[in-house]
Amino acid sequence: MRRLEELRADGVLSAGHVRTVARSAGVSERTVWRWLSPPAARTTRQPRTGYVLSETDREAFAFYRGNTAALHRARQAVLSGDGTTAGASVPVFLAEGWTGARPVTLRTLQRAFAAELTPAERAAWRTGESGRRAAAVYLRRPEAPRGRCWEMDHKQLPLLVLPPKGAALAP
Repeated sequence: MRRLEELRADGVLSAGHVRTVARSAGVSERTVWRWLSPPAARTTRQPRTGYVLSETDREAFAFYRGNTAALHRARQAVLSGDGTTAGASVPVFLAEGWTGARPVTLRTLQRAFAAELTPAERAAWRTGESGRRAAAVYLRRPEAPRGRCWEMDHKQLPLLVLPPKGAALAP
């Protein structure tokens, strides 16, 4: 890279030079050109801040039984000033909670509910307690180094072991 910068300073840098370096480094030519750009010209992408669910969003999720699309339609109706969705008015407690909220897309709401609620919570609002139980069958274990935690079957194997001395026993 230092040699390419010297060639650029002398005014003799060509696309062939960049192509050769890109091939030898195993990167694209565009990457080499980006490496050659001055640091001030490089733009760093800022991480996207995710949408955080409000208490009203959570109440609406329960009210609409886990239907994010219906929740989004009601939210849009309140924000547009209409207040009705599918011919019915949006409940007052939801309309009051969403006044002044920023509009978000359906996909943003879906992503927020997936991030902030567990699968068991989402299933509980959709189908009730049976859905919650079906989605929360397994216990979560804390992460531990490999080999730290072992699980064994509680059944006795149908094998007999003959120790060097004594009677046969089942492990």
